[in-house]
Order: sequence, then structure tokens, then C-alpha cells
Amino acid sequence: MSRIVYLDIAKAICMILVVIGHYSPMTAPEYWQQLIRVIYTFHMPLFMFTSGLIYILSKNTPPRCYKRFVVKKTHRLAIPYIAVSIILITVKIFLGKNGENVDHPCDIYSYFELFYRPAAGFFLWFLYVLYVIFLIVPLFKTKKSRLYLALASLILYFIPIDLPHEFCLFEFKNHFCFFMCGVLCGECKDIIKIQGKSLLIPLLLLAVNVFATIWGYSNMGVVKMLLALNGIFCMLSISRYIENHWSSALTNIIMASFTIYLFHTAFEGFTKSIVYRVAEFVPLPFILQAVVIVVGGIILPVWLDKFVLRKYRVTRYLFGLK
Repeated sequence: MSRIVYLDIAKAICMILVVIGHYSPMTAPEYWQQLIRVIYTFHMPLFMFTSGLIYILSKNTPPRCYKRFVVKKTHRLAIPYIAVSIILITVKIFLGKNGENVDHPCDIYSYFELFYRPAAGFFLWFLYVLYVIFLIVPLFKTKKSRLYLALASLILYFIPIDLPHEFCLFEFKNHFCFFMCGVLCGECKDIIKIQGKSLLIPLLLLAVNVFATIWGYSNMGVVKMLLALNGIFCMLSISRYIENHWSSALTNIIMASFTIYLFHTAFEGFTKSIVYRVAEFVPLPFILQAVVIVVGGIILPVWLDKFVLRKYRVTRYLFGLK
């Protein structure tokens, strides 16, 4: 399958939103907290949707050899999950022993816990869930069987039961349907018809998510799903518009999006420690701190990807880089 540029752009935009969403200090002003709540209405469903869409549009779908497909996804998702988890757990244990405050502290048992929950950092649930999805979906080899699977994922989404976070069951329940939605859209080809001629319509529609969040409706059952689907459509439309006008501006982020996801929290934490030290001597407005920390969470992983990880075969293998 030739790359679909606007889907790459959508993932890059979503990656930026993830980095923004993961900077949420207790002292953040209300407008920043509101921005994060709006982002959370659609950004991870968008990741799942694009993953399902790309899966079904690939030339080898369903995969002829299930075993080979699983090995490929193990290299792409499971090994990076384990490698990054071990690195982050080790760093957090070291910093904790030296009296540093870290988000989500770890101990020696975290090396075992990572196999049934993302002990190194909650954000890693996405890799865990996506890997499980790729173990399941290829077993459904016909359009009809995938339609039944999509209906089952929808029923699962609306079942009023809180599954545990162990084995990321809770996250699987709330996101599998968006992967399958991407699969169905890919099979009927409708999503490819998005034109992106103007930003006006997607921005107006995105305002629905903003007001629903402000009015406190964003976590209500059907409304929650509709807001996610609305956000997905808006981001894909905006991505198509960017593709038609200035997609080159996001090239580096597109190329390093997976590395950004793996390491953005570590580099955000590093940048945050520097910014906070500077703020002890020179008062900095919150928005300036936020911008510097978010940019650090994006640019530093891009640098790591370009100048370190892609240079060596072992790092490409460990971190799922092609």
C-alpha cells in the first residue's frame, strides 16, 4: 500500500495533541485544563481509527500467514513496549532512590507488572491494546465476519460494566470499536473521499466538542462516542487540508511519530525539570512554560529518532523502527 499522506498528517497532529494532553500540572489554569479535556474527547479514538483504516487498506489484509503477521506486530509493538518500559522503570527507580519526584513511581516489582499493565507509564496502554487487537482481527478473514466483529465491539463499548485496568481490559473495551470503525470505513472506501477544501466546516464541528466539554456532556455514553467520531472526522478533514497546502511542515514529526509516542513523557519530564529550575529565579507565565515543555516533548524525541535510534540496527529493532 502506498502511504496515504493525510493519514500520516492526522497521526502527527494527534501526536502533538498527546504531548499537550500529557502536560497537566495541578496548577494549570482553567483554559489549559479545558483544552486538555477537549483533546481527550477524540485523540486516542483517532489513533485507533487510523490504525484500523491503515490495516484494512494494506495489500496483505487479511494476512495470508497469521504467524508471520503476529511476528511482525511483535517487532513493531510488543518489543518496543517492553524495551521502553524497562528503560523508564529503571530510570524512575534510580531517580526515586536519589530523592527526585517522579510521576508514577516504580519499584523492582514493576518489571513484572509491565506484562499485565503499563507500569512504566499509563500512556503505554495504547501499544498493549493495539497489539492485542492485531492478535484478534486477522482471525476474521471476510467482510461479513469483520462486520460481526465490529458489532460485537460496539456492544462491548456500551455494556455498562467497568472492566479492570489489568491487561488493559478497560482501555480495550473503550477503544476497540474505533479500530473496527476504521476497518469498516476502509472497506467501503468512504473515508478516502474526504476533500479538505476548507477549514471552516471541521473547525465549526470541532466547536461541538468544545461546548459539550464545557457543559459537562463529554463523558455521557452515546454523546462520548459521537464526540469521538466528530473529532475523528474533523482531524481527518484538517489533515487533508494540510496535505493540499503545506504538509512539509510536519515531515519530521510524521517520520518520528512512533518515537515521539514512546519517549515524549521522558523528554517532557526532562524539559519540565529545567523550566521549573529556571522559574525559581525568573518568573515565567504558565503558557510560556507549557509551550517550552510541549515543544521539548516533541523536538527532543525527533532528534533522538533521527540522530540515534535510526542509526543502529539494535535500536531500530528494540524500538520498532523500519
